Amino acid sequence: MKHIATLLMGLAVFAQSTLALAPADPTDDPFRNGLAALRAARFEDAYTLFTEAVKVQPENAKAWYYRGVTLQNMGDAEAALQDVDRSLALDNADPNVHLTKAEILIVSAYYQEARQELEELLRRHASDPIAVHALFSLGVACSMQDDDAAALKAYDRLIAMAPTDARAWCDRGITRSRMGDHAGAIADLSEAIRLDPQQVNAYAARSYAHAAAGDRGQACGDALRAKALGDADMGPQVLSYCD
Repeated sequence: MKHIATLLMGLAVFAQSTLALAPADPTDDPFRNGLAALRAARFEDAYTLFTEAVKVQPENAKAWYYRGVTLQNMGDAEAALQDVDRSLALDNADPNVHLTKAEILIVSAYYQEARQELEELLRRHASDPIAVHALFSLGVACSMQDDDAAALKAYDRLIAMAPTDARAWCDRGITRSRMGDHAGAIADLSEAIRLDPQQVNAYAARSYAHAAAGDRGQACGDALRAKALGDADMGPQVLSYCD
């Protein structure tokens, strides 16, 4: 579930980054006003404005896309997918829309469909910056299907592209731990912590890896650190490893 929670935060950040590409407009254009409402997290207003925009300009692919993003933020993933698909039917070339569709598919538990979308996106944009976002999401989709070997391949590619991204090392470490490679997991998670000492998930995962490797002292220390950083779920591990 932490993978999904992280993905949702990433989707929100990614949506905000695409919004930054569209300047505000002081006119009464419902599309531009919808963008402003979405930036301000006024989702009900944004939905109303984008609905007006697609009535006025039904061929406006961006209006359908941003209404889909709005619906996702409102918790209606199925309707969001319909709008994103409508956007892609009008303009299939925008990789940002394909990535958003894949991430909504993951949140909706359509993992295989998400993997197909992401693999095609990566085939077309293997060396573009968007590939970093796509590889994060591909790793999550594979993990949610318990396909750790495929997730590991995605994270290997991700680290090759983004070697200073702490979350990439953390996710690969978690995957290695799931596969029973506790020494490899500890190495990856330690690198994640070196890159970002506040990476709470890395401390929590390294605690489990140390425990699995038989080192309760290190497991205790990492559990305490994760709990101190705000991971309330580590309470039982602290009791277990720090007796």
